[in-house]
Amino acid sequence: MVKHMKKFTAMLLAVIMVLGMAMSASADETDSTTDGYTITITHNDAKQAHTYAAYQVFTGDLYGNVLSNIVWGSNVTKQDQAALEEKYKVTSAAALAEKIVTEDDAKAFAEAVEEYLTGTPASSTTTDNKVYTINVETAGYYLIKDVATVNTHDSYTRYMMKVVKDTSVSHKGTVPTVDKQITNTGTEDTETGDFNIGDTVNYSLIGTLPSNYADYTTYKYVFHDTLTSGLTYNEDAKVYVVNGEVKKDVTVSFKVEYAGNKLTVSIDNLKTVDTVDTDSKIVVEYTCKLNANAVVGGTGNPNTVKLEFSNDPNYGGDGETPTTPPPTGETPEDTVVVFTFELDVTKVDGEDTSKKLQGAEFKLKNAEGKWVTVENGKVTGWKDAEADGSILTSDENGFLKISGLEDGTYYLKETKAPDGYNLLAADITIVITSTYDEKGVKTLTIKVDNDTPADGDTGTGIVETTVENNSGATLPETGGIGTTIFYIAGAVLVLAAVVLLVTKRRMKAE
Repeated sequence: MVKHMKKFTAMLLAVIMVLGMAMSASADETDSTTDGYTITITHNDAKQAHTYAAYQVFTGDLYGNVLSNIVWGSNVTKQDQAALEEKYKVTSAAALAEKIVTEDDAKAFAEAVEEYLTGTPASSTTTDNKVYTINVETAGYYLIKDVATVNTHDSYTRYMMKVVKDTSVSHKGTVPTVDKQITNTGTEDTETGDFNIGDTVNYSLIGTLPSNYADYTTYKYVFHDTLTSGLTYNEDAKVYVVNGEVKKDVTVSFKVEYAGNKLTVSIDNLKTVDTVDTDSKIVVEYTCKLNANAVVGGTGNPNTVKLEFSNDPNYGGDGETPTTPPPTGETPEDTVVVFTFELDVTKVDGEDTSKKLQGAEFKLKNAEGKWVTVENGKVTGWKDAEADGSILTSDENGFLKISGLEDGTYYLKETKAPDGYNLLAADITIVITSTYDEKGVKTLTIKVDNDTPADGDTGTGIVETTVENNSGATLPETGGIGTTIFYIAGAVLVLAAVVLLVTKRRMKAE
């Protein structure tokens, strides 16, 4: 009897232990915290502080990451519960929840349910614009959204649906960027360059797309480009979609407008252009002519672009036709600058450099062998034949200028010396060199023949040189009357003196 009792006691203890383990396991699966839950939202590219809110759509019992015994949450009114049940042809929150199976289902439900949410949501707090926290009292299925207007350089998050225990999410979306380049500087594409007046300048506008481009049902995309008066638009803009090495002309899908000094390249819905995805680039290429209004030196001739873009992925996401224009943001401006320079030449006497020489005539040739044409001191073009190049004449101050030159090598040829001076025996080699930084022209120098380079003025964009001329020498001559006439005249005078002396002596003797 005692033996059977011991066995019974052991079995009873075993049962109690199993039941205890089962109860413990059940307790571990069921989250029964009374301290609430925290939603952490991260934003890796915030341009400003956001305000996020969490709306409780469903609530229920939370087992791990599974919400069961689902009922309507606190931010859906009785009236809206009925409207949603009617919309989805169900009779309860639990039945509606069963229809939300995939991520696409969740996105579509978020866009549909957002307009039915009311009440005061739980709002976020942050200390650095990058990490936000929202505290909620009960578990549930929450919709998280931006509830404040974002600034022009940022974007709204896509609506997010989360089953809330303590959980973390990321801001859904980034903003596009725009980059402007000068593409014919002779080296790599750059944001600064120098050109002759009359030259063609090639520009590229390179726009990217947001990481969540696929979340948008419509996407507005507009380049706003501003020229200066020193640049003449050649009305030749082309638009391309670039995917890796593949470049497709899509100009026909865009509207290209030029008014005043503003070039606008736009499309109301980029989603209508095939082959575009989040990794695509939208590229605009066009050219301008640097004209006679170009600023020499100084701040140069800037050209600025910004990109306007859709910034709310939730706009029009419910499939209904929107009745208001899409909200848009814009990128910071990106600027490239074209510079041009001026060569000042002063003609002086080689013996007395303070004496300025008028009337010297020159022609200027570039490294390609072309001859400059100039009007009112400004470059107007380049000609193949020397005879077609402009005659550059020094004024009463010995001065002449050629304004509107890029850096490079030039040859100054004297074609006529001032009266009484010798013509230069050889052309003068002039090398203009410039470098740039983010503020503009960093260095500007001129080197004449083999002399040490001299600094130009980075502010005015002027480089200077002085050209000396020597006067002609008085040289002996042969083959003409020369000094013979003077010898004859002298002999006549001597003979006359002798005759006069002899006559006087005779008179005295008589």
